[in-house]
Amino acid sequence: MAEFYVRRGRRILPALFVVSIVAAVVAAALLQPWDLDKFGKYLTATPVFLSNIPPWLGGGYYFDSRTAPVALTHYWSIAVEEQFYLAYPLTLYLIGRYLPRRESAALGTLAAASFAVCVWASYRVPQANYFLAPSRAWELLLGAALATCEWRWTRHRIANELLSILARHVPNEARIEMIRISRDREAQREVAQSLVKSTAAVCTAIGMQPIPLADLPILTTLQLVMVSGIMYVSGRERSLRAATEFIGALGANVGAGMLLREGARALLKFFPGWGNVICGMVAGAGTYAIGRAAIVFFLEGVSLKDARRIYLSSRKRPVQPALAAPGQSQKTGKRKK
Repeated sequence: MAEFYVRRGRRILPALFVVSIVAAVVAAALLQPWDLDKFGKYLTATPVFLSNIPPWLGGGYYFDSRTAPVALTHYWSIAVEEQFYLAYPLTLYLIGRYLPRRESAALGTLAAASFAVCVWASYRVPQANYFLAPSRAWELLLGAALATCEWRWTRHRIANELLSILARHVPNEARIEMIRISRDREAQREVAQSLVKSTAAVCTAIGMQPIPLADLPILTTLQLVMVSGIMYVSGRERSLRAATEFIGALGANVGAGMLLREGARALLKFFPGWGNVICGMVAGAGTYAIGRAAIVFFLEGVSLKDARRIYLSSRKRPVQPALAAPGQSQKTGKRKK
């Protein structure tokens, strides 16, 4: 809890003090005595997080154009928030002591009570309803109740299916984020497979270009980006360094692949075009093998040893249009009878 208050103080207090000091200097130079007295009340209430009290006692509204504005009126929302965070730890402690394992229900009940006060006060005492914490607490209590909820229903199959359906009808960036949050392995695998197939196709096209050695940095970069993308889809942070370490752990020898491609190009130079085709196939197969190993390691949770074995076996095959589906032969792609 102490760490929470320290982080919050570092985030709010520097800007709060700078704005207050600058506003105080400008107010002292420009305001009339009666306006300066009013400003002083707001400034005095700021350090103790009671800056929502002066506008409430003033009887005006925050957006009321008929009343003269005060430079620090906008501090009222910070005061409400800090008052909540000062009372919330004690409330949570009492709930944990007298209502163990009922934190979410208790906080939800308090949020409902605060919302009822908000509805009532909006008709009876609108100024107090707007500026004071009791009628605002439900906004923060609702978030606290959700944060302490176990969310067991998110593991339910129906909820996962709904998330999967929704993910198919949103923009690609939102779809990726939803898939990461929902931990839908099937959807993650589908996106990862699309990434592997597209990267392998691009690497095949680049490898077919008759530019010896020039394609090496491009192919390596594409493979690293592909692996880091699969890591991100799986819920991990995107990291080119980690992708490099993974490819190295697989035993993917970039130099050997380069020599194999250039050797094939040299041996087949008497058959125009075939050397480039072989080079492209080697580049595509190697990229596909790395992508398949990354999928089984990051998404299916296999060991690095098994991922290396899958990499070596996949590298020997030509690039297929899709990873073999369950119940299909790895070699022929035909459904087993």
